[in-house]
Amino acid sequence: MDRSNLPSLIVSAEKAVDSSDKVKMYIRISEELKYNYPDKALEYAQKANELALNVMDDPSRLKAVILMADIYRATAEYKTSMMFSMEAKELATQLDDLTGLAESHRVL
Repeated sequence: MDRSNLPSLIVSAEKAVDSSDKVKMYIRISEELKYNYPDKALEYAQKANELALNVMDDPSRLKAVILMADIYRATAEYKTSMMFSMEAKELATQLDDLTGLAESHRVL
């Protein structure tokens, strides 16, 4: 994604009516920010996680939890990263999502 589109994606996410679309946009925003702005990336990953939990969108919630684990690992918060990795592993197992399971192990 072209980072010059990031501000418009943020505006679109905040204005989105459909919760599933909003979750996916929050995840995209977080992925774009995670290397240069981990605090902001974490904020959007947490928003995605909370909203996905509220609308019972477990596949998107899995992505958000893995993303949070990755961000915490990158910022040397290993204990918190491990906690989210284990949560992701459990969720991936429940969903029978092999890709999510592999991702959760990658972050461990």
